[in-house]
Amino acid sequence: MMLPKRKAARLKGYDYCQPGAYFVTICAKGRRCLFGSIPPSSVGVDARIDPRAGVPVVLSPLGRTVQKYLQMIQGVTAYVVMPNHLHCLIVIPGSGNGGPMPASAPTISQRVRTFKGRVAHETGCCVFQRSFYDHIVRSEAEYREIHEYILTNPARWAMDTFYTEGEVL
Repeated sequence: MMLPKRKAARLKGYDYCQPGAYFVTICAKGRRCLFGSIPPSSVGVDARIDPRAGVPVVLSPLGRTVQKYLQMIQGVTAYVVMPNHLHCLIVIPGSGNGGPMPASAPTISQRVRTFKGRVAHETGCCVFQRSFYDHIVRSEAEYREIHEYILTNPARWAMDTFYTEGEVL
């Protein structure tokens, strides 16, 4: 029996260490709510809260570990740790030195691999799904839109693609 071929996660032929902004989403293994919770009264259609006001995510000890290492990823300009996934914007600046050889910067995949490895090392287990989702940000307007999406994501938790009900494990 032949297994189905996995779709390539990265854009073929694209250099992921070149200057630019990248929107990254990483899911918890099995999309389980391992990283924390969001109070039910603060989300959903009936919530009486402005999404821009910043709904707090109550992080579990694992969620705090994830946040600690997420903040260490070089170039992260915005992030949110949700109950079962996280989003971040990573900016790779231009070399700016004018020389013929640009500085060797880690790719987005290398940064994510290092992040996942640090979390696994501290916790003693793998808590993330294989791979991750990325989107190459193509304009300043798109960057601002994604930045706002990240900041307001907790207020829209009940309508989120990754939403699941349940206790934090």
